[in-house]
Amino acid sequence: MKYAFRSVKANWYDANEFCKSTFGGQLATASEVESFVSIQEVAQANAYWIGASHDNVHSSESSEAWTWLNTSKTVGWFSGQAAVICTSPFCYIEGQYDEQPDSPFDCLLMMDTEQNPLAVPGQGGNMAIQDCEKAYPFVCEVPESFDLDNTAAWTPPDLDYYECLEDHFCKTNAFSLNETVTVVYALVSIFVLAGWLLKELLGGKGRGNIIPSSFAHASTLPSIPFDYGTFLRNRAARLLPMYYLIYFLHVLLFAASAGGFWIYHSGPNPTVYVFRDVISVFLLNMWVYPLWPALGKDISFGSGTIMPAAGVTWTIQTMFVFYLTYPLVLRWLRGVSTSVERGRKLQTLFWVQAAWSLAQVFNLFAPVTDSLYGYWSSRGFPLGRLPVFMAGCLLATERLYGGWSDQNRATGTQELSFSTCFPGCCCGPAPSLAEIKQAAWWGGNATNKFTSYLGGLGLVITFSTVVNGAAPGLGSLVSFIFRVFVEIFVMVLFCEIIVGLTICSKTGRLYKIMTSRFLTFIGDISYSLYLVHMLSFTVFSVLVPGARWVQFMASTITSFVLGYALNKCFERPMRKLLSKKRK
Repeated sequence: MKYAFRSVKANWYDANEFCKSTFGGQLATASEVESFVSIQEVAQANAYWIGASHDNVHSSESSEAWTWLNTSKTVGWFSGQAAVICTSPFCYIEGQYDEQPDSPFDCLLMMDTEQNPLAVPGQGGNMAIQDCEKAYPFVCEVPESFDLDNTAAWTPPDLDYYECLEDHFCKTNAFSLNETVTVVYALVSIFVLAGWLLKELLGGKGRGNIIPSSFAHASTLPSIPFDYGTFLRNRAARLLPMYYLIYFLHVLLFAASAGGFWIYHSGPNPTVYVFRDVISVFLLNMWVYPLWPALGKDISFGSGTIMPAAGVTWTIQTMFVFYLTYPLVLRWLRGVSTSVERGRKLQTLFWVQAAWSLAQVFNLFAPVTDSLYGYWSSRGFPLGRLPVFMAGCLLATERLYGGWSDQNRATGTQELSFSTCFPGCCCGPAPSLAEIKQAAWWGGNATNKFTSYLGGLGLVITFSTVVNGAAPGLGSLVSFIFRVFVEIFVMVLFCEIIVGLTICSKTGRLYKIMTSRFLTFIGDISYSLYLVHMLSFTVFSVLVPGARWVQFMASTITSFVLGYALNKCFERPMRKLLSKKRK
């Protein structure tokens, strides 16, 4: 038997699956001293996965519970020496594991002696218990017939690519700049939307002022006729053709990464992948996702498997609920008749969203899940996004028909200067004191929210660290908390940005920038660009592995080119074909 070491990190399940699909083997097993020594010789890491797991966590005879993959041999019998097993933050000798019957740590790492102070060098007992969902390097057990020197025969060529396709979003090694790129795209999206609102509100190069003249002096939301069927059809015509096209391309790429469509009929858990793609057709993945890991690892194979193959399309599934619920939200909006009521509702929605987001952090440590489950279940579950949508509708109503509408402002010559944050950003006359006070109140006293939220996060960090029992999990925890923080606080910033930008005058420099050809072009291709960018990043992470800035530049340029081409040749024609003209 031969062994191959992979330095790229993966959880225990993905590592074993990589060994199967690439080498026709499995994670390394060591039922005798010779194989144990061979594994140590090829390994180039302080800690790495091996092919042993805890079949029965609640067994009272722990020495019988730990077994090697595909064998009945138990772990820990090397030349008569019992294995020494260590778990952080404290170490103990085998036999004490059953004192923690609810522990999620049910896979084994092999470790250097320095990493495991209780291990006995040369006696084969250098192992540690760890959470199977943690990412580590690993050693594969390879059949003698496999040519390890012929790397071109490896399928897939590297775990980077496999992880990206298997987990459906490049969350670790495939593209390390992905988080930064996502933030950049989010910021661009905010300003594109703000620019569109600016043009719509002020006329000019847009399609004209969207405030009907008959409601020029309305202080409440008018009862505008609403054809829900036409509305939903036009939204679907705008979103779904590109959704299905990109999804189809990702399915092809997913199958290619596995060496063919065999994964749908004879691969690991083929029913899961068929089910995943069927519900993707009906935009249901993110509705199922929160319940998926509860089925157990034998079925779910990790929570990521139910995510759509085109990971980026989860946003379409999550946001589509806005269109489905819009008639109810519209009816609710008509009952909120004054600016004061709208402001109070906005405050309430902020705290509802904050409470939902904090729940993500607590969910991170659910024992049946991996570390991303809590974050994505709350972030992606469609109903979890409704508070943001409703807050945006409140803000738009206030801007169009409330105290901030063009018709209801005193003279139309005084400008709101983006609350009190960025004076003069609108490049117009100074705002009136009354408008500044109103804007600060509507902004929700962001400083107080910021302080309160940080305090809450501090308590969560302390609680989770104590419960988790060790500092090693703190880095990952802080990473997810940062994401949660961005998710909720962007809601406040988004509201203030929209108000600050859209209330500016038509003569200001900001209006001219927002109506420039470049931003108009970005707005036109933004949807196609967004959907295609992850596909582009995935491909280039394989074509130029390791060259991250080359990946970034090549992927960005390619995404813009493909976004433009798809918008012009597919998105627009399909939208025109499928949509229904408003009467």
